[in-house]
Amino acid sequence: MDHHLAPRRVLLVLTAAWFAPLYAQGPTWASPNAGPAARYDHAMAFDEGRGRAVLFGGRDAAGTPFGDTWEWDGAAWVLRMPAHSPSARTGCAMAYDRMRGVTVLFGGNAGGPDLADTWEWNGADWTQRLPATIPSARSGAAMAYHGGTQPGVLMHGGFGNLSTWQWNGTNWTLRQANGPASAGCGMAYLNSQQRTVLLGNPTGSSSPISSFAWDGSTWSTVPGSAPGNTRLVYDPDRNVLLTVGGQAFNGLFVGPTIYTQIGIPIGSTGILWSNGPQFPGGLSSLQGGSACVYDTARRSALTFGGLLSGFSSGPSNTLSEMPSATSAWSTRFPSLTTSPTPRTRAAMEFDDASGRVVLFGGYDGSQLRNDAWSFDGRDWTNHGNSLLPPRIQASLCSNPAWGGMVLFGGGNFSGTYFNDTMVWTGTEFLPTIMNGPPPPARADHDMVYRRSTNTLVMYGGYNGSYLSDTWELRSTTLGLQWVHLFTVGSPGPRNGHRLAYDERRDRVVMFGGSNQGIFDGTTWELSVGIGGTSFNVWNQVNPPQSPPPRWSHDMEYDPARGVVVLTGGYGNPLCGNYCATWLNDVWEYDGITWTQRVPASATPPPREAGSSCYDRLRQRIVLQCGSAGGTPMNDTWFYNAPVDRFGTGMVGGTSVSLRCLAFPVAGQMTRFELQTPIGIGWITVYAGPAPAPGITLGPGLLCSTGSFYGVPAVVADAMGSPGLLQFPLPLSLAGQGFVVQGVALDPALCLRLSDPLAATIQLP
Repeated sequence: MDHHLAPRRVLLVLTAAWFAPLYAQGPTWASPNAGPAARYDHAMAFDEGRGRAVLFGGRDAAGTPFGDTWEWDGAAWVLRMPAHSPSARTGCAMAYDRMRGVTVLFGGNAGGPDLADTWEWNGADWTQRLPATIPSARSGAAMAYHGGTQPGVLMHGGFGNLSTWQWNGTNWTLRQANGPASAGCGMAYLNSQQRTVLLGNPTGSSSPISSFAWDGSTWSTVPGSAPGNTRLVYDPDRNVLLTVGGQAFNGLFVGPTIYTQIGIPIGSTGILWSNGPQFPGGLSSLQGGSACVYDTARRSALTFGGLLSGFSSGPSNTLSEMPSATSAWSTRFPSLTTSPTPRTRAAMEFDDASGRVVLFGGYDGSQLRNDAWSFDGRDWTNHGNSLLPPRIQASLCSNPAWGGMVLFGGGNFSGTYFNDTMVWTGTEFLPTIMNGPPPPARADHDMVYRRSTNTLVMYGGYNGSYLSDTWELRSTTLGLQWVHLFTVGSPGPRNGHRLAYDERRDRVVMFGGSNQGIFDGTTWELSVGIGGTSFNVWNQVNPPQSPPPRWSHDMEYDPARGVVVLTGGYGNPLCGNYCATWLNDVWEYDGITWTQRVPASATPPPREAGSSCYDRLRQRIVLQCGSAGGTPMNDTWFYNAPVDRFGTGMVGGTSVSLRCLAFPVAGQMTRFELQTPIGIGWITVYAGPAPAPGITLGPGLLCSTGSFYGVPAVVADAMGSPGLLQFPLPLSLAGQGFVVQGVALDPALCLRLSDPLAATIQLP
C-alpha cells in the first residue's frame, strides 16, 4: 500500500488483527427519477471534500421561494432532510469554504425585506452562525472562496450594495466599503492568479458588463465584458473562466441555445473573453437566474435551472454538464428517458462483462413478464421479451471469473416451478452446456457468488414445500455443474430470505425469510473449514442487535466499506408476524453486529419484493421495483456512502477532527487535514474495506481510552497546524475502499485520536 500512497515519511507498519463493532453515519438515497423543482435565482456551491454540489433556495414561476437542500453526487440528486435549515429564500449567496470544509450561505429575500443571516452546511445539517459583525441585508450578492495570502469566503455587492466582506468562520470583516456595482452576477477565484474575478452589473441589466479582480485587498478593473445577469465558474484543469446563461445583448442569443463564453487569463491582469461552446440545439435558451459550479472530483462544469427564454416561459429544472476534457455541454438531469414498466418480484444483478445492471421478469399487476432490461447508470434499455417462459421469483447471479450471469428457477401463478439454468448473453437468456442434473425446481430462493471458491451458492426456496438445501454451481471442463452441498448445520426451511457474500471475511451471510408464513429474524453464516477440513458449515450468529424479522427484503454486500446492507421487506418491528407492514429501514452488518442507519435524505417508499444489486462499476447499491399493498413500482434508487465517518476514536475524552479536503477519485490526488493542537500529528491509511477497530488503548499513551482502526496501515507525517497529508490514488484502485485515522500530540504530551473515516475511491 505504501508505494501507492507515497507518504512523505513512513513511520511504522502495524500488523495486528481484531474484532469489534462498527458504528457508521452518513449514507444517502438518491433517485434519477427525482430532482429539484424548476427554479431560478437559487444558489449552488461545490463541496470539494465530499465531492457533491450543494443547491439551496430559489423561486418558482410564481415567485414563491424554495427552502429545500439538494446535493448532486455525480449520478443523481439527493434530497437532504436536515434537522435545521435556513428559511425559504431567493437570491442568497453561497460558497464552499475550503479552509473549514463547510458551505457558507448569506442573506437573500423571502418576499419581504432582504435577509442578513449567516448559515453553514457541513454535509449533515445547517447551523446558523451569530457573528458580532454582520453585513447589511442583501440579495443578489456574489460569493466565492478567495485563497492566496488572505484566504476566506469573499462576498460582494448585491442589489443596492457596493461593499465587500470576508468571512473567517467566526466573524464578518468589511474589506472595502465602495466596490464595483454588481447584482445577480458571478464571482470565481482563479487559482493560477490568486485573484477573485467578478462580473460587475448594477441592476442585472442586459447590457455588456465589466470584469473586476480582487487581489486580497482591493478591486481593480480588468479588460473584458460578458452578458448581463450571467453566472461565472472557473475551470482549473483548463485554466479558463466560463460564463453560463445571461441576458441577451447585441444579438448574441439566437435560436434555442444556451450561450457560453470562455475567459482566458492573460498574464497577471487581463481576461480575454471569446465565444465558447453552446448547448445542443433543441434546448430552450436561458436568460439568467441559473447557478453554476465546477465539480473538482469529476472535472466538469455544472449548471442548473434558470429562466427559459424570458419570464413568460418559466424556469428550468435541467442539470447540464460540460467535462473539461470535452468542452461540450450535455444534459444530466432529467436523465431517465425509459424505465422498466412497474413490476414486483423481478430478478436483478450487475453484469461485470458489460458494466450494466440487468433486470428480468416479474409481475406487473396484471401479467407475468419475461422481458429483459439493462441499466448503464444513467438510463434503462429494453431488450424485449426473452425466450424464457414468464416468471417471478427467479434468482440471477453474476460470476466475474466466468464473465457471465446465471439465472435459475422461478415460478408462476399456476403452480409451475422451474429448474432451468440460463446464461445471459448481453441481450438474451439462453441455455448452456450442463454437466449433470439441476437442483429441484423452486422459486423465491436466493443465490450469491462466493469468490473464495469461484462458485455460485444457492439456498432454500419454495416449490410447494419450503426448502432447506444448499447447492453450489461450479464451472467444469464439461460445462456448468450443480453440486448438492453437505453442510454442518442448517438454517432450516424458508423462502423470501436473502444472501450476501462478505468478501472481507469469506462468509455467505443469510438473513430473514419465512417458513409456513412465520417471519424469521435470525442471521446465519456459511463458511468453509472446520478443524482444518473442507466442510461447509452453517452457523447461526447472535449479534448484539438485529433487524426485525421480515421476508422479501433486499440485501447486498458493499465491498468498498466491508458491510452487508439490508433494506425494506415485509414485517413489523412492533407487533410481530400478524400485523406486518411494508418497510424501508436500512441496516448494515459488519460481521459482529447489525447497525441501523438513518439516511439523512429522502428515502424510497416502503416495499417488499424489490430488486437490488451492487453496481461494482459505480460503487453503489441499486434498488428497483417492488410493491406495497399490491401496487407494483418502477422507481430506481441508489444507496451510497462514498465518504463515511464511523466508529469512536476516543472514548471519554476529546478527539481531534479529521476531514477530507479533496474527494477521493481514482487517478487524482486526495488530501486530508488533521487538527493538531501543537502541530505534531500523523495520519494512518489502510487499504481495504472498513475494518473493525483493533487496538484499544487506555489512558497513559493516549489522553483517554481510544480505539485504533485500520491494521495493517501506513502511518505518515501530518505536521503543522493543521496537519496535512496528500497522496495520489491510482486508476487501478477505483471502486476500492480505504480508511484513514488521525493521531495528534496533545499539549499534555499524550496522544489524541480522531474518529476514523472510511472512503470509496470513485471513478474519475
